[in-house]
Amino acid sequence: MRNLKFCAVLLLAALSAFVFPAHANDIRYQARIAALYPISPNGEPIRIQEFGGQDGAEFTVVLEAALGSATLCKDQNGVDCEKLLTVNSGSPAVIMQGDVLDSSVYNQNYTKEDRYCSASSGLFKCEQYSTRTLSCQKVTGSYAVRWKATQLAGGKKTSFQNVKYQGEYSVCEGKMQGGLLGLGGGAQFSGDPLRTGFVGDVSSPSELLGALRGMAAERVRELVAPYNKAVKVKFMDGSGGVAKDSRATYNSAMVFAKAARLDRACSMLKELYNSEENQSSVTLNYNLGVCDEAMLPDDPSRAYEYYNKADQLSTKPIKMISNALDRIGALVRQSNGID
Repeated sequence: MRNLKFCAVLLLAALSAFVFPAHANDIRYQARIAALYPISPNGEPIRIQEFGGQDGAEFTVVLEAALGSATLCKDQNGVDCEKLLTVNSGSPAVIMQGDVLDSSVYNQNYTKEDRYCSASSGLFKCEQYSTRTLSCQKVTGSYAVRWKATQLAGGKKTSFQNVKYQGEYSVCEGKMQGGLLGLGGGAQFSGDPLRTGFVGDVSSPSELLGALRGMAAERVRELVAPYNKAVKVKFMDGSGGVAKDSRATYNSAMVFAKAARLDRACSMLKELYNSEENQSSVTLNYNLGVCDEAMLPDDPSRAYEYYNKADQLSTKPIKMISNALDRIGALVRQSNGID
């Protein structure tokens, strides 16, 4: 089964410290995304009962594969991965079951006006354009699952949620016109082959249904066990607020940062921060937040302190800072047990 990934808004937790090169000021690192419903936090065996509803048997097979292959890796190349879940083996500690509520695909015929070059006088030179009417078909699919996981020991704690995906593609005169895959309820996104594995491959109703089935299964997998996701953070340009006699060192630190040498870059930035006159720099505070977010992922409060101070020092809203506060604030609240 293709490894499908669609990430709705989830809280980040326990970020991996592996950092790899990116462009310009971008720093990319592997993050560990926490499960919202960790049904088997210590690898307790899970028994998946066949789901009810039309397509229930098919979904069960795909879900077994998705949960059985759940891993966490230490780098983006899939090296040094840890298997997380034991599925349908041994005496179960968790029972997972549910129903496929919707697995529908339907067609809608329509026509489309197409403008084309009907007379040309040379390569890339059109003398006359004409229009024609194309016969088209839009294929729309919808997939919804209700799942429930019951822990057999400790009071039979139960977790449950509904998952819904929608997708569509169009064909005009035998040519694909593109499509969408995404969450239901209007929250669709333009297909990204790195995230779905299906864009460009979905060209029949059965393939569309298979894509949605796989995305729903992978979404359940993300809800019940942690997973890896590449996260990008960006250093702030400029050296505003940094003392003049510190700027040579600051600029050297940024050179190391752009080369993804965070060890040297962040060490130099922290040394500059020891000088009281540099502590009021918005840029320096923000960039130290980036350092701690990427290099101290298990303590998000450290990065939050720098981001928050940068925000307090700024005289106007700065999107980079606001985004950082939202991102790391969620981590702090989660680590404090608020979310």
